[in-house]
Amino acid sequence: MGIIWFVFYRRRHHASSVTISLPFGLGSVTYENSVQDRVLAWRMYVQLKTRKAALPFDEKCDLIADVYASLYDLFGVTRELLSSTPLSDVQRPNGVWELILRVLNDGIRPHLTRWQASFRCWWDQQLKDTRNEGVEPQELQRKYPRYHELVVDLEHTNTELSKFAEELLLIARTNWKVAKTKAKAIKLPQPVPPSRSTQLDAETARETATKKEEIPHPSTPYASAASPGDSQAQGREP
Repeated sequence: MGIIWFVFYRRRHHASSVTISLPFGLGSVTYENSVQDRVLAWRMYVQLKTRKAALPFDEKCDLIADVYASLYDLFGVTRELLSSTPLSDVQRPNGVWELILRVLNDGIRPHLTRWQASFRCWWDQQLKDTRNEGVEPQELQRKYPRYHELVVDLEHTNTELSKFAEELLLIARTNWKVAKTKAKAIKLPQPVPPSRSTQLDAETARETATKKEEIPHPSTPYASAASPGDSQAQGREP
């Protein structure tokens, strides 16, 4: 029973070493990557790559309010992903769940704390102001007093999240890369050429087999055929 549990644990928690660089200047980390880590990394990668939060900010088309809404939703989705993480993986130090928490709390949250409340309060007031009717929202948001400073920080946040998404993809692909590398490293044994004595023995065996084939077997009709003299004797009547 203990052996079966050990095999199951190894299959589920099969780990491979991986080193990734954390965004927002949080350093790098090397740890043993489990199957559950790969699943969590892939799910988080999909969330980031399909949201404005991790895409480059386009001043001509994007709205700051929409990006902040995307970041807000990202926190909610992340909570759901992390809350469904098995307890066996939570017990492991330096798992993907811990990396995601660090990025959210130490990377994204400082930007939101600095800018979101101030901008949203100003933005809501501008939308209620009748003097702004007919003004394009992209043009309106440029009137924010600290617009350029905010955009520089926002672009930095989006870029760092995009980098983090690529690191998550690296984690999700870790075992595939390790297996591929091992497959390339396998060398098939080279055939050993036969020695001179082995070649002579093989030639002798072939010659012996050839001589045996030339001797007619007694059971063949040619062995029982009579000689010419015997045929004449058989032709005379008794």
